[in-house]
Amino acid sequence: MERIQKLELYDIYELWHVPFWQRTWFKVLVATIGIIIILAGIYWFYHRFLKKKPAPIPPWEQALAELKRLQMQSYETKEQGKQFYFQITDILKRYIGARFNLDTYGKTDEELVSFLQGQQLIGPVKQGIADIAQGCVFIKFAGQEAMQEQIKRHLDLGVQLVLQTIPEQ
Repeated sequence: MERIQKLELYDIYELWHVPFWQRTWFKVLVATIGIIIILAGIYWFYHRFLKKKPAPIPPWEQALAELKRLQMQSYETKEQGKQFYFQITDILKRYIGARFNLDTYGKTDEELVSFLQGQQLIGPVKQGIADIAQGCVFIKFAGQEAMQEQIKRHLDLGVQLVLQTIPEQ
């Protein structure tokens, strides 16, 4: 009998399995992910609601800055002259649309001129826009010096139009 006892196996270890969600590495991982989510939420909330937004630039200041940028460029070829007229009419369309709350941006130059004729605007503004809109037609047939003079005159006219329509404080 003694011999049988020696051959018996004693169960000294229990069979034990720890699921992965109860292990330390998983708990640390979940805590890290939670902290990252909380920090991302705080960052989003700060930038969405608490960060001060810059004051919007009034449309006349924006238009004057863009016109000043046009003044710094040179227009030596007819292609550059055409590009100038596309830019200046775009600037003035956006300005008039923002300043007078009119839908001017999606219109062609001819549509813009006829649209502004029916609006209650200052007379020189309507005439100035019509003159600038016709500038592209003039540039196709003008010589080099006439083109430069025309561009300079229309650029000055665009600046005057913006300056005339700045609201008084």
